Formats: sequence, structure tokens, C-alpha cells
Amino acid sequence: MIMGKPVNVAEYRLMAKRYLPRAVFDYVDGASGDERGLARNREAIERRLFAPRTLVDVAKRDASIDILGKRYSMPVIVGPVGLPGSVRPKADLAFARAAKRANVPFALSTAASVSIEEVRAVSDGELWFQLYVLNR
Repeated sequence: MIMGKPVNVAEYRLMAKRYLPRAVFDYVDGASGDERGLARNREAIERRLFAPRTLVDVAKRDASIDILGKRYSMPVIVGPVGLPGSVRPKADLAFARAAKRANVPFALSTAASVSIEEVRAVSDGELWFQLYVLNR
């Protein structure tokens, strides 16, 4: 850590483990089933090689993309996070505000700690919602 601040995902994870109650940390840190999907995701990320380029003009760059008829700054969506309110009160609103600042979509989780109306008040009006449809 540099000056007490985490600089990578592993350091954020260690901070969370110290800060959060064990049940909350285990929920956030874990994955479904036997966690094979999580392991495959980590392996895929580790196969990526960061290859910085030098002497490349980056003055004019554009990562924007059209998603469902709206232009966003980059091909990223702040996806739904289950039970974020167990980690931080009104965390969903912090996610929505960050998505608005970055001009990327935000999807509210079915397990959100706030209402859709609260999200609308802090976002750009575009509302995405994760809906679980149960077949009984």
C-alpha cells in the first residue's frame, strides 16, 4: 500500500476483509456454486498482458459506444450488485452517481438497498433494472 491507500484489487480485498463483518465479506468475496466461474474469470484476466506503447499520439481518442440508442463514453456498464447496502449504506446511489459522472449505464439490482425513485433522483434518468423472474 502506498501511504495507507490500496493500489490494487488484492489490497482492497485485504482492507475489506479487515473492515467488514465475516458474513458480509464472505458474501461479497465469494461466488456462486463451486466458484469455477470466478476461477475462470481470474485466469482469463491473468492471461492478459499489459503492453504499454510509447510515442503514440493519444490526443484524439474515443472509446464511446452506442448502447440501445444512447451514446456512452465507453463500453462499460456498472452492473447490478447484490446487497451493496450490507457493505455501505445507500451504496447503490454511490454507484449510480459514479456511473453518471463516467457517462456509462448503471443497472440497479433486485437486491438493492434503495428504491428506483432514489436512483432516478441522482442519475441521468436512464434506469436499468435487474429483474429475477421466478417460475413456480
